[in-house]
Parts: sequence; structure tokens; C-alpha cells
Amino acid sequence: MASLTEQDVASLVQAATDAARAASDPVVALRDQQSNRSLTGGGFQEASEVVRQPEPFGSESHEDDVSKWQDFNVSLKAWLLCGNKHFEVDLHRVEVTHPETPNVSVDGESQDVKDRCNALYSILTGLLKGKPLRLL
Repeated sequence: MASLTEQDVASLVQAATDAARAASDPVVALRDQQSNRSLTGGGFQEASEVVRQPEPFGSESHEDDVSKWQDFNVSLKAWLLCGNKHFEVDLHRVEVTHPETPNVSVDGESQDVKDRCNALYSILTGLLKGKPLRLL
């Protein structure tokens, strides 16, 4: 049986390393795609199959909006959290830290949080109508 030289072993190790890297690249790409999918809407398309997307909310009547707010709030949160689990921490933090006046500045936040803020703004733009939309 022939013995392997140090260079043969190094070549084998390099080939194994290259093969492992080549095998992991698609896995990393898939994981990144799945992570980004929840920001770009793919997670919400899937969420809509599990939890019904909230009905549009808002009118010109404050009393009517107040009476329907709790149902909309629950429906929106269920749909948001099903579409992207990271909204749970974000929403909880805003509700606890700024219960009366939410913080409108995202300065100093990570890019992920900024992306979710932009996604939430877009979602609310599509769901709100009447006075709530104008307030947004």
C-alpha cells in the first residue's frame, strides 16, 4: 500500500474543505432566502393561508373605530406574528416603552428593525382607511 505524502494529505484536506463549502453554499442561500422572505412578503402570503389577513380598518366615525379596534388589533397581531415572528418583540417593546406616544424615530435601530418598520408602515397603508389612514 502506498503511503501518502504531506502534500497528498494537504490536497485531500483542501478538496474536502472545498466540497464542504460547496455543499454549504446552497444551504446558506436557502436560509437567507427564508429569512428575507418574511420581510418581503413571502411570510405573509403563507400567514394568510393559516390566519386570515385582517379586514381593512377605519372610518370617519371615531365611535365606530373605537368599537371595532380590539377585533382589528387582535387580527392584525395574529397575522403579523404568523408572517414574521420578530414583530412580537418589536410590538411588545413599543407597547411597553411608549404606551401613549410611540417612538417614531428608528435612529440607532438595526437594519432588521428598520426593515420591519417599513414593512409595517406599508401593511398599515394597505389596511387602514378613513381617519386612521390619515393619522398614519
